[in-house]
Amino acid sequence: MSRHLLLDSRTLRPVAEVRYPGTSCLDPIALGDGTWLTTDGDLVRRWRSAG
Repeated sequence: MSRHLLLDSRTLRPVAEVRYPGTSCLDPIALGDGTWLTTDGDLVRRWRSAG
C-alpha cells in the first residue's frame, strides 16, 4: 500500500493523506483536473478525492 499527501494548490499545506490499496506507486501523476494516476506494473488507476 502506498501513501501520499494531497496539498492545497495555493499554500502547499497538506489537506489530506491518501492511502492507495493494491498499489506500490511511488510517484502519482497529476492530471490537472483534480484527478491523478497511479501505476503498479502494467496496471494504471485513476483517482479523485471523495471530498
